[in-house]
Amino acid sequence: MEPSDYEIIVVGAGVIGSATAYYAAKEFGNKALLLEQYDFLHRRGSSHGDSRIIRYTYAKDVYTGLMFDAYKLWSEAEKESSTKVYTRTGGVDFGKKDNPAIKSLIEAAKKFNVEHQVFENATELSNKFPMLKLQPGYLAVYNPESGILNATKAVSMFQQCARSNGCNLVDNTRVTSITQDDNGRVIVEVENGKKFSAKKCILTTGPWTKKILKSVANLDIPLNPVQPTIAYWKVDSPEEYSSERFPVFINYDKPLLYGTPAHEFPNLIKCAAHFGPDCDPDNRSFDPGNEDIINDVSPWLQKVFTGVSPTPQMTESCMYTETPDYDFIIDEVPGMKNVVVGCGFSGHGFKLAPVVGTLLVNLAKTGNFKCENVKKAFSLERFKEPIKWLEHCW
Repeated sequence: MEPSDYEIIVVGAGVIGSATAYYAAKEFGNKALLLEQYDFLHRRGSSHGDSRIIRYTYAKDVYTGLMFDAYKLWSEAEKESSTKVYTRTGGVDFGKKDNPAIKSLIEAAKKFNVEHQVFENATELSNKFPMLKLQPGYLAVYNPESGILNATKAVSMFQQCARSNGCNLVDNTRVTSITQDDNGRVIVEVENGKKFSAKKCILTTGPWTKKILKSVANLDIPLNPVQPTIAYWKVDSPEEYSSERFPVFINYDKPLLYGTPAHEFPNLIKCAAHFGPDCDPDNRSFDPGNEDIINDVSPWLQKVFTGVSPTPQMTESCMYTETPDYDFIIDEVPGMKNVVVGCGFSGHGFKLAPVVGTLLVNLAKTGNFKCENVKKAFSLERFKEPIKWLEHCW
């Protein structure tokens, strides 16, 4: 039986929570606890599947800077667990030449000395990647270190690392209340009535965060769960579209989309829209059929790639939790001393999970951010002004 008193409790065991539990265990050993409402490695959230993109290339400096630590931490966790989750494929970012985001991406790559190559000529790009057709007025930015993270395997890896460092992991345990006693300790009560106490608590509850914070802190933060459609498309030349030859890719213009080589399923590449309809995480349809989204993606694929089917062979749904500016939230919970939250990763947080884990543990432990620019980018303070939801972006 695990002890009821801890130094730190992490609630939510997706990739962010599992990574956070790992770094909490490195600090606090068996005085760290990870709670998950469903089975570990369930498919109801945002952390399952076989592929997520990892990349240095970002349009915002704060993310480009953090990616150096991210790559290092992924490598360390792989080594510690004897697990391989990263597959290097290289990556191509597409955008119109006058697109501010693609311009900022190139500037950030230069600023941080990220290895990259800019293609403005269709012939040069097709010489490197014969299956790609650069459209007039567009450019492509290539980075050799981009690749794929095996999502479910990565979550399992962090849980394994957390456990091996002493963390107590408990699944099928839904949190019903979070309060504080007279000494400032955080009291976490679960569905069966059991209570756990800790000096600190970290919430990494993904699309359930809005509901949880409203319930436990009467706090309404701007989070919007959405359900994008993931599609898999048959290719004429599987070898050409394998992870050995074909890069991960992102389109920075409409339609915002991304994709990976034939990795999950033989002969099928993944290409999906970076947006979707609103959803309730407790009442999802899980219906992958969204014809409007497919109709946005297919014409782009036909223009940019060779030998790809115009209709997908299979589709599935996933879930993002978006913020108004599509930047993360990493902060202390207002009105709840000793409770920290990490949420709103807006469909681009998986690759940064180990960095976010270290940031959350450090914030819970010290009350401080290591970097002022990170605090400014991810603080809840930015939503004090009237909130304006921006157009979807990376």
